[in-house]
Amino acid sequence: MKTLVHKQLWTLLLLQFLIGQEVYGQVIEVDTSSKSTLTAPAVSQYSVGIDVFKNIPFWMQGNKAPIISYDLGTQRNRGIYEITFRKKIDPYYHFVGLLGYTHLMISYPSGTEEANRINGWYLKAGRERATGNRQRTHFGLLGTATFCQYRTDLRYPGPTYGDYTEHRIINNLGVGIEPYFAFDFFPQSRWMLRWVTRLNFQYRLFGEGYTPYYPGLGITNGYNLVTSGGTTLQLHYRFRAR
Repeated sequence: MKTLVHKQLWTLLLLQFLIGQEVYGQVIEVDTSSKSTLTAPAVSQYSVGIDVFKNIPFWMQGNKAPIISYDLGTQRNRGIYEITFRKKIDPYYHFVGLLGYTHLMISYPSGTEEANRINGWYLKAGRERATGNRQRTHFGLLGTATFCQYRTDLRYPGPTYGDYTEHRIINNLGVGIEPYFAFDFFPQSRWMLRWVTRLNFQYRLFGEGYTPYYPGLGITNGYNLVTSGGTTLQLHYRFRAR
């Protein structure tokens, strides 16, 4: 009888040991899995860029360029400064925002209007969609808002009492849309070049006068409803998710 009881006790101890080893092994396996999840590689989430092309052709022309469509005016002392922000929404879509500032003077060889001094801010925002297997090609649509201030110098000939001069300040505000195409180059993992080709449509909400140059659009045609287009190159630095 004692021998049977001893056998049963030893059997229970052996089973307890085996069960404990099985549970312990399962706990170690779960911990290993959780560690591998924490070390998963991060992906690029957003980038910040600047325009690196729009001022170069102007500088190459000696800091002046013609506006043929309006009294043979000449652009002088132009500067365009833009910063762009891109944020990934999902695997195919990005949110895009752009803030820009332009200063410029347009002088005229003849006529009543002598010069325009232009200062303007513009804001663009919307989203773009990537296409292709490598997702380097993008099509986007942005909404735009522009503020432009013209300081206009006028001279009226006066042969009897001399010429009469007048200085006007005209504020223009417009809204519009900008469809565009972009292609990305990756010279380095954190740096990206973007070639962007755009088409602009804008409607002037208030202001007056023909505006041969709109900040954010460039040389334009039309009066209240204006259109323009262009192409440029942007340099982006890509940040990674933490």
